[in-house]
Amino acid sequence: MLTLLCCSVFYGIGLLHGDVFCTKPQWHFCLGAYGIGCWTASCLGCLILVCNRLAELMDKGKIFEGRRTYAFLSVATVYGIVFALFTPPPIFNSKYQSFFFNPYIDDSQEFVIFDALTTQMMPAQGAMSTDVGRH
Repeated sequence: MLTLLCCSVFYGIGLLHGDVFCTKPQWHFCLGAYGIGCWTASCLGCLILVCNRLAELMDKGKIFEGRRTYAFLSVATVYGIVFALFTPPPIFNSKYQSFFFNPYIDDSQEFVIFDALTTQMMPAQGAMSTDVGRH
């Protein structure tokens, strides 16, 4: 839930203002750290939920009862905090509408060619995987 705040509200405000790292460096550093911390915590929380559901299917759901539930959730929270504090955060760039771990974006031909190839190949790949157009 907290990840949505970062990835939708703050992201949208940054896009509307046309923000890059140089305009508000402290804000973007904190926003990136907050985003990566919440994202990793939610990923681990989803894995814990998968384990919970599998344990319920195998009639071993007692693993997640009582105080153990809070222990598993606190592990996910600590995991997110560690990522937020001890990893380099991704930096927001409104020109490319995304967060990047390397904020230097090179506008060379290599990037343009890769972008053109991916946009041209994706529709072809989608058409190959369906029965549309096959006779």
